[in-house]
Amino acid sequence: MRKSIDFTNGLVIPAKAGISSYFYTLALSLLLFSGCSLYDNYDIDLMNGMASNTDQSSDSGSGEAPDMDGSSNSGASETPSSGDAVPESSGNSGVDCGSPLNRGRDHKTVLIGEQCWMAENLDYETTIGNSMCFDNNEANCAKYGRLYDYEAASHACPTGWRLPTSAEYDKLQALSGAQPDYAGEHFKATEGWAAENGDDKLKFSALPGGFCTDLGVCRFTGSVGYWWTSTEEVMGVTHKALFLSKEDQMYMVETPVDNVERLISVRCVKD
Repeated sequence: MRKSIDFTNGLVIPAKAGISSYFYTLALSLLLFSGCSLYDNYDIDLMNGMASNTDQSSDSGSGEAPDMDGSSNSGASETPSSGDAVPESSGNSGVDCGSPLNRGRDHKTVLIGEQCWMAENLDYETTIGNSMCFDNNEANCAKYGRLYDYEAASHACPTGWRLPTSAEYDKLQALSGAQPDYAGEHFKATEGWAAENGDDKLKFSALPGGFCTDLGVCRFTGSVGYWWTSTEEVMGVTHKALFLSKEDQMYMVETPVDNVERLISVRCVKD
């Protein structure tokens, strides 16, 4: 049974039968990316998905990430949306896995199972869409990679590379041999997390870039990471994103792409 989060008390409860999946998914998405912490008593505004005025400052990882629960990929498209365009430049399609992928600067790559992945968060400033360093600090880009809205993310990977689907992240979870509640440990780097570092069993070396809003409010660097996927959950409204907490959870969450912009991390996978 699919679960939902009761934001009145932070408990996970079964979703009520008969609730429209469209409006349920949209409401949950706006809650998850409102920039609010369940543990910090921030107000959640369902009308615009923005944090209250008490949350208009940057967070360097001292707060708690919102509790999130996994959801199935049923009904989600596993192909990029029709608005996705060709990447901005070419020249990396012939990269041998394990060799550097040059996209603005060299990025590490790694073979996981039968797929070649970037082994660090992308740090490339696109000319399309919106991207930024956490707190507009270049040092955060160098460590955690840039944060992208979906338009920028869909153009960020070079020719021969692309955003992964949510199913491909699920495949990595299966390769880790752990259930979602514990698989995050195997995605996470062995250092760089505010609380529990990982064992990096998958060699994915995930670092927690946090997220920023389109207004420049940034949260949770060092403790939480989100990564875009090309999988559309609600057409034109939300896409799936990988979520890793400062504990060991690994979940797919829905992220608004149009009416409420959120800037999060990107990994590219080779075609």
